[in-house]
Amino acid sequence: MGRAGKVAAHVILAVLALILAQMLAAGSVLDPAELTLHAALYAFSALMVEALFQVERAPWRFVAASDGLRLARSSILTVLVFALLARVIAPELPGGARTLMAAALIQLALCGGPSWRAC
Repeated sequence: MGRAGKVAAHVILAVLALILAQMLAAGSVLDPAELTLHAALYAFSALMVEALFQVERAPWRFVAASDGLRLARSSILTVLVFALLARVIAPELPGGARTLMAAALIQLALCGGPSWRAC
């Protein structure tokens, strides 16, 4: 898988993390139009962070603590960029801050989980 595939996988996992976080935090069925808007904003946020910080720039055979910290930085920055964009474009976020915290943790688990299997 090349760099574009890694970036695409990272963005897809980030969007999946947001959807899971919204489902967990809201505790109810979400409006599909609102969910689609938030997913698009989160994907854009993840893509911006990925382009700026290049988290997935090298294949990992062994994982160091610095790699985990780089993934944590990426997930936290994605949430912060999304929070700023969502505040301006779509101010009502189901679950509020719980959704953002859960999205960061789930994104870290989804993106970092496969990497830690080598440890």
